[in-house]
Amino acid sequence: MSVVSDLRRLPGCVRVSFDDGTAVDVPSPLFQLSKLRVGQTVDPDSWRAGWVKQAFPFALERAAALLSVRDATEKETADRLRKSGYPEEIVARVMQMLTQAGYVDDERFAGHFVESRGKRYGSRRLYGELRRKGVSDQVAREALEDLDPEDEASSARKQAEKLLARKDIADPDVRRKAVQALVRRGYGWDTAREAVEALSGQEDMDN
Repeated sequence: MSVVSDLRRLPGCVRVSFDDGTAVDVPSPLFQLSKLRVGQTVDPDSWRAGWVKQAFPFALERAAALLSVRDATEKETADRLRKSGYPEEIVARVMQMLTQAGYVDDERFAGHFVESRGKRYGSRRLYGELRRKGVSDQVAREALEDLDPEDEASSARKQAEKLLARKDIADPDVRRKAVQALVRRGYGWDTAREAVEALSGQEDMDN
């Protein structure tokens, strides 16, 4: 048996600490059902097993609420549930249901992501962001195959126009910094260089 030593509210959950130094994050709605209080003596294992049995519908509702705000990858959705205190076995069940029903689909997400952000960023940046969001290498690359090189070049020129607005394009340092800024946005060096050249009328950007 252990004594509840502290209750700390966190985003989406409550951290329950015991006098033996252990702590458990409990999803907020399930904590409300447990009616736990500081100083109460409980069997941590039995207590946890009790609320875990009731967790699935709450976790599913939490995931649905998150996805109603914006689309997300499988990893993002699962991570949000974990941060809300849902245990791995519950997260796995919820994710299986969501993916089978098509509510979470990394291929769809990647396609929409590239379509919406491809007007502001290059393929390298888009690939890196997709990977950080948990999209697999294969799915990310397949989504980027739909990004036309000519469209990416056009996007780079539009971004170059914004970067060089009200600036002295004749200044080599200004042009160099513009190219570097485009590269940071994920455009390849050649694409970035050509975009700036198109505006500056310069053919030699090496110096």
